[in-house]
Amino acid sequence: MNNKIDFIALKMGEGAGDIQSRLEIAHAWSKVYDCHVNLELHWEISSDRKIHIDDTDTLSESVEKVKSKFIETERVSVEHIWDSSYFRYTKEVKDNADLRRMVKPIRGIFPAGKKDFFIKNFLNIPGGPVWQFKDAPIEKRKICIWSPRHNMQPISEYKRVSILGHFVDNAFWEDVTEELKKRFPRYEIVNLSYRDSFDYAYSNIRDCAFCVGYDGMWHKLAATFGKHFATITGDLQTTQYVIPGCFSAFSVFEFYAHLHRLSYDKQFLQKEMAYAKSVHKIRMERYDKISLKTG
Repeated sequence: MNNKIDFIALKMGEGAGDIQSRLEIAHAWSKVYDCHVNLELHWEISSDRKIHIDDTDTLSESVEKVKSKFIETERVSVEHIWDSSYFRYTKEVKDNADLRRMVKPIRGIFPAGKKDFFIKNFLNIPGGPVWQFKDAPIEKRKICIWSPRHNMQPISEYKRVSILGHFVDNAFWEDVTEELKKRFPRYEIVNLSYRDSFDYAYSNIRDCAFCVGYDGMWHKLAATFGKHFATITGDLQTTQYVIPGCFSAFSVFEFYAHLHRLSYDKQFLQKEMAYAKSVHKIRMERYDKISLKTG
């Protein structure tokens, strides 16, 4: 890495996926342009704090904890900008995925002359830029599952209602947990939520066979560790774009059928697990395969 420094400013959200994705963008930029990145994270909330009384870390501590797990962390420095209006959405845009696709609100500021290449080849591809953790994934007899039960805010409608109109509520995920216990009696079933520490979620997902849950929360962790992730969605386009390689069911029947096959067809299970690994591996290899034009 040379002595050049690039400045990037990004809209910041409070979710685990938001934290990880912003850090991955910065590390990817550093890799592509062989420079150090000074990353500004712009938060709409007024100050650093814990989002919930039971949280183990403040927001800035969470960012540093996620960053510490990545390889080559020296590539990126982070500065937090609180009470920022740089990227503030109207409520109508924030709550409407179709409107966001049409309006395309600004979510980041990148150095001119470089951003078009980066956006085309890394940012605007399914899943966005990726990076890699220091720890290698392990495969134990463990399944991780998460639901929005302890979320501070309601999740988007497409994460709550399937394409066929089935409600995917907390009771549904409780039923899925019981189904997993029945179908996988030799596996440990680990329930995760936003009230768990990042370290707890990180270590369990690192060591699990696969993950199940709604489209959100710890799904970026699963993707970076190359773990198979099964979810159910009301918007296949968004889910497949955000988490390429996942299994995204459009109905409750299809979702349970997938879990059932994973339980009895060991070859199918291994195939799904191997595919999830390959997706992350291929995406990391893009950095070396694409002819970089640093402008």
